[in-house]
Amino acid sequence: MIKGFFGAIYTANRVACNKEKKIVSWNSNTGTLHVPCRCHRTLTMILRSPENNVNPRSWIKALLLSPGMLFLFGYVGIYSAASIRMNGSFRELLQQQYPGSSGNTHTLTIGSIEPEFAMNAITLSQVEMTPTENCPENLRRHISIKKLALAFPELEKTLFSRRKLQESTALVCRKIRKMETTVQ
Repeated sequence: MIKGFFGAIYTANRVACNKEKKIVSWNSNTGTLHVPCRCHRTLTMILRSPENNVNPRSWIKALLLSPGMLFLFGYVGIYSAASIRMNGSFRELLQQQYPGSSGNTHTLTIGSIEPEFAMNAITLSQVEMTPTENCPENLRRHISIKKLALAFPELEKTLFSRRKLQESTALVCRKIRKMETTVQ
């Protein structure tokens, strides 16, 4: 019996040589095939090495360390870091800078910020713009938006550059301000 890939069992008790019709012997302990004939001169073939067993653990290890999986893990790591950064410091910075960019007429409250998986846009959830005391009477209204999708170029660069984070905050403030004036 030959034990094959993932435990499949094949039988090879006696195999005949094609030229001389000699009997070939199989040693199941060592995994070797002996061919005693003139045309092959006692050829020994090792079909399976007993010390190199195929086990699922080594296959999974090889799969996880393959270049495609390493790229996927790296991309998911950067995406997760971007998501944490967007909901942390970026959201706070955006809420602090928005009143100054809007002429101090509205304050901004954001529930959460989710980056797109392609890292080219963000979605702001539960956006509320509350008028301040400096807001003129004709523009004084509370604006609430459930979801707001904005194009966001070079999102991944905000993770590594403080200057890029400031530029992106100003860009998003301008886009929200533009959207606010069209809603009113």
